[in-house]
Amino acid sequence: MSHADVETPDSAIVMRLADVLREVRDLADLIVTRAHLNAPVGPWLQQAILGVIQAHEAAEGAAVESEAPLIHRARMLQDYIWTYGGGRFYPQDPKPEEVDLTAIAHSMSQKCRWTGHTKRLYSVGEHSLHVAEIAVLLAERSGVSPEQVAAHALIHDAGREAYLPDVARPVAAYLDASLSAMAEACQGALLEHLELSPPSADVEELVKRADNYALRLEAEALFPHEDHDPDDWLRGVVVPAEVRERFPAWYGEAPTCESIRDQWMVALTAAIKALHERAVADAAVDCWKDTAAKVEVPDTCMVCAVEGKYVKAESDGLCAGCLGG
Repeated sequence: MSHADVETPDSAIVMRLADVLREVRDLADLIVTRAHLNAPVGPWLQQAILGVIQAHEAAEGAAVESEAPLIHRARMLQDYIWTYGGGRFYPQDPKPEEVDLTAIAHSMSQKCRWTGHTKRLYSVGEHSLHVAEIAVLLAERSGVSPEQVAAHALIHDAGREAYLPDVARPVAAYLDASLSAMAEACQGALLEHLELSPPSADVEELVKRADNYALRLEAEALFPHEDHDPDDWLRGVVVPAEVRERFPAWYGEAPTCESIRDQWMVALTAAIKALHERAVADAAVDCWKDTAAKVEVPDTCMVCAVEGKYVKAESDGLCAGCLGG
């Protein structure tokens, strides 16, 4: 091995290996189309490809034992997608640091829901904005944090559908589980990028309910034929009157993709900011309560002191109100 070989960076080796593997795959595709080559060469080529994969898996196992960083097979094969922001994203190996919110917003603003069969372009981004509005309305009436609900409603489809196809519900049930795992990984990378915890059970249920309400309203308003019946497969989804009255003009003329992209970015930024401010305020209150609880003021009710009220204690460190309550 020459001195130059020793100094070759690991990244260059990986890129060269990816080029080799890509050429092997292309050769395999060519051979399959030629019967006179497929018979003698096909089995050998299959063994060669299998050997490369097995070698890669063995290298991964050795790396795990030595705690060395792993290079995902998708990255070695350069199985990435280009994004609007100019970056590369690997759906099989999503990284939080590679998430680009502007690229997500752009993709969702141009990706049509309902497999494109609506009478106007109705995008994933527009749907997400509507779900967020409904979810916040429901949160205000149910005691669930509107900040949490707004953030999770806006991104409930984002990690999946910005990098993967928007799959209709009747199709999704028949897809391989690996696609669902990939979608969950992309969503997880988005949550980590936003430093956002997964939704609580209450928040998740409320966002799902808002999603179904939006779905029902879409089914009623966005199809060119009046003979379809949403009850065929949305039976049991009844949109509350307050939701219908609050958002009656959603489905008129289609907004531009640029306006949806910008609205989604503004809404998400505001939701995340409000969520962080709420977290800081809650932490400050908790800290103050902990401090107040430790402060011993003579002849003052301990319970009231925690709430910031200093009422004269009557007995056992409690005021008359707390003793009687």
